[in-house]
Amino acid sequence: MAEELRKEIIEPEVEKEIDETTKTEIKIPDELKYNSYNYIKNHYESLYPCIGERIMSILSLVPVSLIIPKYIISGREIRSHLNLLWMSPPGFAKSQLAKQFSNITFNPIMSKNMTTPRLYYEFKKKGGEKITLIVEDIAIWFMDEEKIKFLEGASGEEESYSREHMRNIKDGLEKHVDVVCFCSGTPENLTNRRLKEGILRRFSPIIITLTKEEHKKILNYQSNGLGMKGNQNDGEEIRNFYLELQKIQNNENKEINPIIDYIFPDAIKTEAIRFFEPLGEKLHENYGVNTATEHEEFFRFMVCSAFLRIFEKKKFGLIQDNHLIIDKTDLDLAKKLIKDEIQTKHFIYYSIDKIDADGVNTRKRLKEWSKKRKKSGLKELPEEVKFLLKSNVIKEKK
Repeated sequence: MAEELRKEIIEPEVEKEIDETTKTEIKIPDELKYNSYNYIKNHYESLYPCIGERIMSILSLVPVSLIIPKYIISGREIRSHLNLLWMSPPGFAKSQLAKQFSNITFNPIMSKNMTTPRLYYEFKKKGGEKITLIVEDIAIWFMDEEKIKFLEGASGEEESYSREHMRNIKDGLEKHVDVVCFCSGTPENLTNRRLKEGILRRFSPIIITLTKEEHKKILNYQSNGLGMKGNQNDGEEIRNFYLELQKIQNNENKEINPIIDYIFPDAIKTEAIRFFEPLGEKLHENYGVNTATEHEEFFRFMVCSAFLRIFEKKKFGLIQDNHLIIDKTDLDLAKKLIKDEIQTKHFIYYSIDKIDADGVNTRKRLKEWSKKRKKSGLKELPEEVKFLLKSNVIKEKK
């Protein structure tokens, strides 16, 4: 056992690193350069109808969040990193999209079937590099205390992890880590209180289910695509676009100097406050959540949007002394994303309360509770809530 552990930590298979200099140079289309957000969403929607656009609405900003400077609130630096938690039923191409995302983001670590010691080794091997951790089955991680601690440390404001998170290896040394996380899977074990107070405070959650019409659209897409060759470049143009953004921050771009900070015009700040306050108050009143974290995420969406649009900003004079100017387009996108995030957290907290506090924790009780709601004339539950409840109740043994 000790020998196996030693091999896993010290002698893992050496993976070949991609040498970016040997890759064929691909010209970045103007549409991608000057309409990047829509271009990226549309690309993945063409590959994964009814799913691609929705998941890339946030995921397209995640690589950007890894390379931009932190923003400042009253002298305090706020992390720029975005972390995404995607929950859907089986059959939603989660593994395929995770693989697609690994092709375009920075230094991906795919964690499928990876033990905690191997995970630690992979992070140590990459040293001080910027890393994207991709978790393809978050339900398994939710059952592993060590991995939960690892996620909490790496994805939180502390941006660190320790070998004390691993059994039998306790050197007590905390390691700083520059990482963003993309986790996906089914939401089993989500009702764990630790997860509610830890992971959900560090991640932007998204739940994707399908209507009957969307399901039919996907089936038609598959049928019509039989025998047809599609886009086989695995997002190479998009990958090169992100690399070009990284070159800006590495002072290797001839057009644009590295961005050092952001400018939030007074009109943007005023509208942001008016929009967010009622959203945050509702979440706080219903579930006692301090929404300062969501408020920070709101501005995080803005700065990520601004940097993704940096060539457009340059074209229209929205860069001043190496500062990106946040405009209404950035604000409007952030408003939509934070509204969706808070709504999703409402769904999650509601489901947790029903299972934990009201005892709706078995399929039989869920069925009885649903019938009671219907007889009382209460409003139909959102599909996302139904999905969360069904995923977390216990199936009785016959």
